[in-house]
Amino acid sequence: MCDKEGATECFQIRRKFPFALTTSKKKNRGDPITCEGNTLWGGFCVTAEGTDNSKVVIEEIRSTLHKDMNQGTELFAFASHKAGCSGFNSGNPIRPYNNQCGKSLSAILLPGIVQQLQGDLKLETITTDDGTERKYYIFRSALNLIAGTNSLAPLVVDLHGYATCPEATALYTSWLYIAAKENMVVVWPFATEAPGINVFTGEADAFQIEWYLPSLPYLTPKATPPDDVSFLRDMIRGIQDKMEYNIDSSRLYMSGHSLGAGMAQYFAYAEQSMTAGVASSSFFLTEFPTTAEGVGEAIQKGILLPSQISAVGYRLVSPVPVFTVHGRLDDVIPYDRGAVNNTLLWSAINECRVQNTTTTDDYQIQASFGCGDTVEVQLLTIEAAGHYPYKGVESPNVDSTQMAWDFIKQFSKPQIS
Repeated sequence: MCDKEGATECFQIRRKFPFALTTSKKKNRGDPITCEGNTLWGGFCVTAEGTDNSKVVIEEIRSTLHKDMNQGTELFAFASHKAGCSGFNSGNPIRPYNNQCGKSLSAILLPGIVQQLQGDLKLETITTDDGTERKYYIFRSALNLIAGTNSLAPLVVDLHGYATCPEATALYTSWLYIAAKENMVVVWPFATEAPGINVFTGEADAFQIEWYLPSLPYLTPKATPPDDVSFLRDMIRGIQDKMEYNIDSSRLYMSGHSLGAGMAQYFAYAEQSMTAGVASSSFFLTEFPTTAEGVGEAIQKGILLPSQISAVGYRLVSPVPVFTVHGRLDDVIPYDRGAVNNTLLWSAINECRVQNTTTTDDYQIQASFGCGDTVEVQLLTIEAAGHYPYKGVESPNVDSTQMAWDFIKQFSKPQIS
């Protein structure tokens, strides 16, 4: 704990983890002080490994606590490099300690950055139909704050990844900075928490925060899975209905990273009539039906229709433009696991008929045209990027979020009153 007087940063260390395997499959021989060369595991820095029945296991991890000297309270660690780990997220507040969203250092940093951008940030709460309170951050740019009713703003919903908090996502996906230059409103909602164990105290605590995708049972089980599509839909409609935000309801754009990308694409698939476009990174549409029964249910729900043109035999009722980004070096959701096939699926259900590929030294764009309602589908492959294909994180030369915005802002979807 940070019990040293005047300390603003210190280490927490826990040893012996026979239940947790590392993913590095290598012996850590990094610097014991800086952790240079050691393994990143779940946002912690692994400082020692051993073997148990020939399996590599974690023997020691570190995390960092920060003390807010003004309030005298401890804040949870916000990035592995602050626990001594170097790597791609050095300088970027990505993961909070034990996923205590709202208590991370990024939650402290975010309001100051918003102030510098002359925007407005609020933490709002809504109550879902089942009585659950759900939260979201909402950012209004300076231009939105002064815009009159004749200047309507697009709404971007940016969804965090698995075990990552919305306030951290706001600091690395770049939507905050794009919005600051436009008349725009951006929302970062919170997924729900699943029960787990605090690895430092051994006590029951909220462990992971994640979106619920029905097709992914390997993630943290929940006794009663949340209906995240309904939550997002109700949140969006509530924001669109507030006159003060001046939202253009025809310009709702879904975005997300990793599991949040899967949720963004799932929402666009399920709520086609209100989604003007999707721009997401490092994951796929996992909820497309793979059985005749599933297709029948999708047709009954008004999601799919039979198609003579589509390669899969079905099309969306209301076509959706899609821009996906994937790093060629992604070792969390490997590129070959489905980046291209995901694009082909979206192209098929949008009834796209023409494909084109553009290649540069840094990236490749696979584009599909001639789609229903003149929409387009594109896959941006960044050659030197990994799981975080954002400029300043793992994409040194390609501003993927700006490219995504330049793509989706062309499209709108008029709403029927």
